[in-house]
Amino acid sequence: MVAFITEKPQIARGDLIRLRNPLTGEYLHLSGEGATRTTRWSWCGTWGQAKTLEQRARARRQPWPWHAEPQHQQDTSPPQEMYP
Repeated sequence: MVAFITEKPQIARGDLIRLRNPLTGEYLHLSGEGATRTTRWSWCGTWGQAKTLEQRARARRQPWPWHAEPQHQQDTSPPQEMYP
């Protein structure tokens, strides 16, 4: 008999982080490249995923200005138009 595990491991909401540039206040864009001013389009993931993004950026010799902050910290800036 063969058993298959079909459930995905659950990630606790408290384990998620966002990456933010402390100098500009911008967040890493959800694509993993570029920046955004609001959390709506910002990247959100685990520490391990953030470390992988950092390693890939450094391998391409790109700057990595991002610092982790808990995901639950809300962006207090007013929403901005996507295409001003």
